[in-house]
Amino acid sequence: MSIGKYVFIILLSILTACSSKPVKREKSQLKYTPGQLRFIEVDEMNTMISEQLAIYKKSKDVSVIEELLVTVLSRPDADNILERELLIIQNSFPTFDDWENSVNRVVDRAGQALKDKTCSVQDETSYTIVLENILSEFRAEFNKPDENTDFELSVIERIAAMDLKVSEAAFRDAKINAMSTLVSPSQIAKKLLSEIKTLKR
Repeated sequence: MSIGKYVFIILLSILTACSSKPVKREKSQLKYTPGQLRFIEVDEMNTMISEQLAIYKKSKDVSVIEELLVTVLSRPDADNILERELLIIQNSFPTFDDWENSVNRVVDRAGQALKDKTCSVQDETSYTIVLENILSEFRAEFNKPDENTDFELSVIERIAAMDLKVSEAAFRDAKINAMSTLVSPSQIAKKLLSEIKTLKR
């Protein structure tokens, strides 16, 4: 074997080993995991929301209310309180445009996190549930007569276009800790767009 071929084989082996090395995930950046949130009772959630909204109203810091949105949306909605909680938060914004802008930023943040291979498994689970819950809540808007759903439709289309996938690690994490089965938000959004087209006929 020539020296050139020998060197090439060594380099190829090194590159293969490097490319197959698992990506190191960061620590969770969120205050709560879905597994923790599912054990928080309705009264505790109401108190948390009230406290954070009071901070937001005093500081006018939009990041406070957006963190609250992420927390509320990453809680599995087994007790069906999400719609009421979101309405309370929505009504705390000065204008409906402010609400839409914050929702858009949360969607972008979730999409970016889910595409980031270094995102912690817990945060991947959280952001997947965030988008699933947004899609679930927005789907209900299309069943209301004479409701303007342009904003909801634009968000659903953006999530569909993100082509998001759920990792095996996040799937296992949600199953064990959040008692939830994760599905790609983009797949849900694409299916929802098909349903919306049927409703509009």
